[in-house]
Amino acid sequence: MKKSPPAESPDAYVAALAGWRRALVEALRECTLAAGKLEERIKWGHLVYFSNGPVLLIRAEDERVLFGFWRGKRLKEIDSRLKPGGKYEMATMALEAGAEIDAAQAKRLVKAAIALNRRLGDPTDIDGTAREAPMAKTTRTRKVARRGAKREKAAAVVDVAALRKVALQFPDVEDASTDRGIAFKARGRLLACAAIHASAEPGSLVVCISLEERPRLMAAHPHALYLTDHYVKHPAVLARLAQLDPAALRDILGAAWLYVTEKAAGPKRGRSRRKR
Repeated sequence: MKKSPPAESPDAYVAALAGWRRALVEALRECTLAAGKLEERIKWGHLVYFSNGPVLLIRAEDERVLFGFWRGKRLKEIDSRLKPGGKYEMATMALEAGAEIDAAQAKRLVKAAIALNRRLGDPTDIDGTAREAPMAKTTRTRKVARRGAKREKAAAVVDVAALRKVALQFPDVEDASTDRGIAFKARGRLLACAAIHASAEPGSLVVCISLEERPRLMAAHPHALYLTDHYVKHPAVLARLAQLDPAALRDILGAAWLYVTEKAAGPKRGRSRRKR
């Protein structure tokens, strides 16, 4: 297989292509640049886009054009053509001659990928946490570290103001609070709201999340997330605000944002009343 044409700039990379490969690359590039604020570079011989680390690549090969995402394994619910492979959470779509680009779908993928990097950081920095938190050498040191961690967590507990600040950082999210309690919508669909059902603990939030993603989130935040019988059958999870810090809240709302915005992009259905 021949390597992609060497180029000194993204424009030169595209100009060196021809035929169906150039048409596909131009279409993908246009959708990518229209989807959000990204830095475009030539890296590893092809187009790579950065925002809090690498987000995606566009690579022209002899028989196909690759549209790959560093956190693509988390985007398969948006487009099942993404195939996992390589390092990190990489998943790639291989487009051949005759393939058509759905511009709206491509933009949804790029926007979701940007949001994931904003929430989770650089996807290639897999050892960052380990470097920042080396193992303590003595029992006494570990106990002091745990006490310090508890004080830090207590100082960073999420209140309503912090919840609003984090929620409104995500694209297309609006404050939809009413006299029934705080609420947020993403592209017109409920993202999260105060839990007012009698089965919920006081100070809880209902967060809309897919049934497939819910077990992962609950395992990652076992003290903060829970369910009652009323909510088990619904695509949602309950969150104890008093048990959350801003980083955990961003993780949970980020997963909810991906789920809700993908639903908003699908076929519209008739309105139905949703119990909170």
